[in-house]
Amino acid sequence: MRFYTVRLIYISGIIGVIAFVLYSAYKSFIIRGFQAEARIYTAYIGVLQEAFYLEEQRFVAMENYGAHRDGDSLCQRPKGALRLGFRLGWREGVSGTKPLRYFYKVELPASDGYQVRAQSGSDTNRYSLVCFDEFANDVWHKDRGKDPINVNQCES
Repeated sequence: MRFYTVRLIYISGIIGVIAFVLYSAYKSFIIRGFQAEARIYTAYIGVLQEAFYLEEQRFVAMENYGAHRDGDSLCQRPKGALRLGFRLGWREGVSGTKPLRYFYKVELPASDGYQVRAQSGSDTNRYSLVCFDEFANDVWHKDRGKDPINVNQCES
């Protein structure tokens, strides 16, 4: 009987280690999938900015637009997004669409150019919609002529 108990404990330990490794890999896989939204939309905003610049010889600033931030909805399309023709794929109240996990902002620095910022949204308890952690943020940044980069990857 003792042999079977020891064997059961070893098997339980092995299953626990495997479950821990698989959960970590799953979490990383899901976060990378969420980050695809930020990379795609920041690059898309850059393309729209360049097209707008060709027509108007200027760039457009845009207020926060997208996912919820501390529970506050940022789904109302700001004027800058209207000028650019930027519309997010998800709209509140429309069935069959998935909610966004990031909100986007475009700033115009003193130099000729623009900066796009994508930051992970959060619920009313400030629990991240991307990072699976409380108070954690995932932040992406894109300057004119450059690719989007992750400047704060799911850190508090």
